[in-house]
Amino acid sequence: MADSEISTSLAAVTRRSFLSGTILASSVYPFQSRALAGSSGATSLLASDPTYALWHEWRAACRVTKRLCHEQQRLETRLIEMVGGRPAESDDQNATAKTAACDTSCPRAYQTRWNAADAEIGYSVAKEAEERAGEHEQELAEALWVTPARSLAGIACKLDALLREGEWCETCPEFPWPQIRSALTDLMRLARLENFSFHT
Repeated sequence: MADSEISTSLAAVTRRSFLSGTILASSVYPFQSRALAGSSGATSLLASDPTYALWHEWRAACRVTKRLCHEQQRLETRLIEMVGGRPAESDDQNATAKTAACDTSCPRAYQTRWNAADAEIGYSVAKEAEERAGEHEQELAEALWVTPARSLAGIACKLDALLREGEWCETCPEFPWPQIRSALTDLMRLARLENFSFHT
């Protein structure tokens, strides 16, 4: 049985919001002839920069994965409560301790109860949906990394995605995260993107 802590770390830790707000860019980009003003500027940037468009698609996939992760965790908790623990093959020490406390003298009977409860509440289906969503999210992230940015906002989006994927906490002090945050801040300042923010 898969350990839900793996899902928790993906959704709650690396998928947290680094920057929030809405697209409010109101300044002219250096090296570009047009200004972004509200949603019409964001729409034109979506059309002109494939990196920016991919970033938006990736962020939507992140939200879906996070929602599905929370759903499967809720169902897993309910399933464990229904059968009194996890199957013995779990690698999680806490789950193994809980399993040891419940009636597992007959592993086949226990697994049968687990499978019946799983079928009733749909835990395995939810877990598979979360895994598929996570795979789709990773495919989009990989496409984002290899797509050349056509704007400074596109570069900022790539750095934001890198931070969201890699940092274990929003203010991670370990190399290279403070340096990447600093580079993103510099990029936004030099490109006059101070009013540009990423919506969650």
